[in-house]
Amino acid sequence: MKKRTLLVAMASLVTIAACIKEKKSVVPETGDNNNNDTPVVTQPVDTSKTDTPKVAGDSIVITGIDHIGLNAYGFKVLNLNVKCDSCDGDEIFLSVEGYKNTTIPQNIELSFSKASGYSDFNTMLVAKSYFANKDNIGISIIATNRKGKKTVYERSILVNPVTKSECNGYFMKACSNGYFSKLTHVSTGSAKVDTPINLNVRVYRNASEENLYLKDVLLGQLKNGFWYYSDKASQYHMLVNYNCNTRELNIPEQVVKGKGGSGTIYFTVSGSGKLNLDNKTFELTYVSIFVDAGSSVVQTYKLTGDLIQF
Repeated sequence: MKKRTLLVAMASLVTIAACIKEKKSVVPETGDNNNNDTPVVTQPVDTSKTDTPKVAGDSIVITGIDHIGLNAYGFKVLNLNVKCDSCDGDEIFLSVEGYKNTTIPQNIELSFSKASGYSDFNTMLVAKSYFANKDNIGISIIATNRKGKKTVYERSILVNPVTKSECNGYFMKACSNGYFSKLTHVSTGSAKVDTPINLNVRVYRNASEENLYLKDVLLGQLKNGFWYYSDKASQYHMLVNYNCNTRELNIPEQVVKGKGGSGTIYFTVSGSGKLNLDNKTFELTYVSIFVDAGSSVVQTYKLTGDLIQF
């Protein structure tokens, strides 16, 4: 009888131990499992990485996200897929902003071909650089739904620096392959005509010098009505500089030989201008000083054109 009682007691102890062990195995691990937390997916700045980041299973997942490499004047497209298995048919919204509330430069443009949809859907993130001068730009790509579920992907835009020669080439392409389409008299001095003139002022690129010049540019109008333009000879073209970083044009002060109805006259010119990304135009205002019938004359002109490559 004592032996049977002992066996029953031992069996009970084994059962209790098994229950204790089984109960311990299902105790939740410690940690913050609050579903309201925003998963943040980060990667080091490495354009060679193309792997798809992993986020929590109940999060909004975007595949196809990567760092973006851009030329200072160029664009790139990322093909994305947006998916959320636990969103219960709720609409998902996409946005992009500067990393940690920083400002994305004005000359970087980011947009989605489709900024909202229902899981799962495809979209494109289009990145454009208009002569950006910052080489590493942090961005946050954000996916949210109406119930507050949110995922943030942190990436970088890497802008390749350009040489002076490349910069000049970009400007040539941007301004209709080197043509100003309109010239307006801003202050005509002794000139008799004060109306806009449509003409093609050619921008000439001297690759050996890596310089830009204006050809066939109007230099002034005399009292007798004769118009004067820059001489066809290459040494008398008007030098103009373009700065990709600031998008500014500059005509350093120089003497240009002009040809017209009354023979040869020399003009002292200088000016400045810029590319206007908001309305996709560019302009260049210059002052021309010369002697007409023994008197010094100052005339100011403005060249304008459209940026066709943007």
